Amino acid sequence: MNDDARPAYDALLRAGGVMETGRLVSRYGKAAVSRMSALARIRTGPFLTFIEGTTDIARRIAGQRGGVVTCLSAAECHGIPVVGRPPRVVHLAVPHTRSRLRGGPATDGIRVHREFRPIGVDPARPWLADLPTVIGRLITCCSETQAIVALDDVLRRGLIAPGEIPVPARGPGSGRARRAVDRASPRARSIMETLARLQLEDAGIGPIEVGAEIEGVGEVDLLVEGLIVVEIDGRQHDTDPGQVALDRQRDFALRRLGYIVLRFSTRQVLARIVATVVREALGRFGGLPRPLRVPFTGRRVHAWDEEEQVARVEGPGWR
Repeated sequence: MNDDARPAYDALLRAGGVMETGRLVSRYGKAAVSRMSALARIRTGPFLTFIEGTTDIARRIAGQRGGVVTCLSAAECHGIPVVGRPPRVVHLAVPHTRSRLRGGPATDGIRVHREFRPIGVDPARPWLADLPTVIGRLITCCSETQAIVALDDVLRRGLIAPGEIPVPARGPGSGRARRAVDRASPRARSIMETLARLQLEDAGIGPIEVGAEIEGVGEVDLLVEGLIVVEIDGRQHDTDPGQVALDRQRDFALRRLGYIVLRFSTRQVLARIVATVVREALGRFGGLPRPLRVPFTGRRVHAWDEEEQVARVEGPGWR
């Protein structure tokens, strides 16, 4: 490695294998950082520079800068799904009274959230904000779609109650946060189902019943205008013979009761065709009488979640 690149590389090692690119460049120069990256197993992006194989990048940045990992950067640590592109910067929470981060001003590698509320931390991971803090910040910072997907997940798992969601009364993102809370559903059971529901709602189609329970069939993903059953199918619905047979049996039972059944794959949901297809079906069959709903006495059936990871990897950015 060139002598002029060695100090930058040594600093990266001392920092645990990750630093903000802006800090490295300001200290050692762009040329040195570029040569270091070309000669070692280092990835240099516009925001962060790290040695390949480095883990807990957000945790290390938080330690260097004296903040607490929050928002989108903390979602994965809490098992909260995030659709679209993963965050390319580290989101840190600091008290609003803090005038600056440890080590100097923030660079483009950090998004600083100055919190007026006390910052709760995870008891086992003091570098990580606790779930209420993360949710409260996430729903104001990210897109409405990302917020609703996250809220559907934590509400379904009972990690937070609707009345416990910290919604800001005013300030940037407060209106978007309130809309996300109003649209969230504890009965949603998968990312794809949530995305399909949002496409329908955004198109003005409804009413929509989430996790509708139909006697003789069980629970269906979405029931639109009391007539059209929308089911979201993962890969096993095509590859598992037992699942294929069960789907056909359920579809037959639904049709006998008078419902119109529409099935969508994960890729079709990501292609955003759900609202168009459902609208066409309503135009063709919307005049049919609605099936009579009788009290449901069966066991609630949970949805299939095997394809959720596709949304995190292949889903479009929802900013």
